Amino acid sequence: MIEHTSQIFLIHLSDIHFGKNHRFAPPLTPLGDKPLDKSFPSLIAKLSQDLEGPDPGCPVVICITGDLTEFSELSEFKEAERFVTELARINIFGRPRGIDSIFLVPGNHDVDYNASEVGDRWQQWTEFYNRLYRTSIFRENPLDFAEVHDRFGDLQSVIITLNSAIYVERGKPDEERGRLDIDQLTKIEERLGDIDRDRLGKSVRIALIHHHPILIPSLSEPGRGYDAVHNSGTLLSILRRYGFHAILHGHKHSPHTFTDDSQPAHQDRFDLPILIAAGGSVGSTDLPRHPRLVNCYNRMTIKWHPVACQCRVQVDTRGLNTFKTDGAERLPTHWNWTTMRVDDRHFFGFDCTPVPKRLEERNFDPEADDKYETLRHKEYEVTRGNLPVVQVLPSLIPGQAYEALLWIVPHPHKQVESDHEYPIEVTWSAGRKFEVVTIKYEDDKHFCASLAYWGPMLVQTRLKFADGHEALSYVYARMPESYG
Repeated sequence: MIEHTSQIFLIHLSDIHFGKNHRFAPPLTPLGDKPLDKSFPSLIAKLSQDLEGPDPGCPVVICITGDLTEFSELSEFKEAERFVTELARINIFGRPRGIDSIFLVPGNHDVDYNASEVGDRWQQWTEFYNRLYRTSIFRENPLDFAEVHDRFGDLQSVIITLNSAIYVERGKPDEERGRLDIDQLTKIEERLGDIDRDRLGKSVRIALIHHHPILIPSLSEPGRGYDAVHNSGTLLSILRRYGFHAILHGHKHSPHTFTDDSQPAHQDRFDLPILIAAGGSVGSTDLPRHPRLVNCYNRMTIKWHPVACQCRVQVDTRGLNTFKTDGAERLPTHWNWTTMRVDDRHFFGFDCTPVPKRLEERNFDPEADDKYETLRHKEYEVTRGNLPVVQVLPSLIPGQAYEALLWIVPHPHKQVESDHEYPIEVTWSAGRKFEVVTIKYEDDKHFCASLAYWGPMLVQTRLKFADGHEALSYVYARMPESYG
């Protein structure tokens, strides 16, 4: 029987900043007025070019983590509404995904932080949100924007939208930082507790927030204080307890990926690490000073295998090319997106390696052990120091559970490393149910291959050398299991 796995493809946008600092708008003239130039490419036009391609074969989710506007003005929210509406309509990897596949959280720039009354601060965001989603949230109740969305039925996901900007107000302690109060944390925890445990356990679990749940030291800014979200420790504790896989946020306009994987010594449970993706700004001209920092967004694939308690998250950060290779500026019509970095991580929710309970040790005995040592060295000679290795991780192919990632490691069995003899080709084979993969040295000196599988398998490695010598070696791809 095929075990259940859940997989989603996620598009993470953040810090669009419609307004005077928006990248995809004609720059102001020397006189300071805004020119009318309908040929200047919009953000939705440029994104739609980069979101073409075949359907990934799993649910597609779009997440926007705040600061859609610059000053929370009506004109900026009108632009934001047109953008989100078009994002729901355009083809995204094969077909329109609809407004129900788009999840939003507000940022500090989406609040009129000059207003002292909560309803006045939240007037524009509330009307914007209600029009998009046909909801009837009152402007005096910004807590209602925080919700747990149980979408396992159609998106294989449970998604939390958090509101860290409720208390943003000029001249107050929360002017620069975010805060999650006890009411919001209680609401989120109770909503999670209401979901059927089996249903929750099979879901990909994602939390969206605007402010940093953990402040990266390199992003600390003098004079602004510690602006990670207040009560972040309690939030992380709740998310770890309910097995969340990823937290997405924005705010600093600087893309990072890192993990919360702390394991307190005073508790006996093993919590699954959470990948945290800090999105850069997809639309603002106000970027931190760094020669390689550009407007960007994230494409993410998240695979969850609940039986193995194993998760894999691949983050492809797509950066906007506004310059040519010679340093000359591209015309805006020729801007395009390219991959800045791919971060591919996987996590276990348990101790996946056994711990030796008792060791029986003795010194090497030439009389008793030399014949076995000769056989051990013989394997180096047969393969000429080229040894297969395998790493097992969740497969990113929809419908498959695991991926056996295979490659050849050269062993320094000779005195001079440059004398190492590489095979000219390697063939990987794992039986009748798998394709036979042959890789030539000129194509990849690591001879790296990937086989997707549902069960453990013995992989055969056939090595062919230039002088006609051939060798066979084997490596076992195991099924991950708990040794706790």
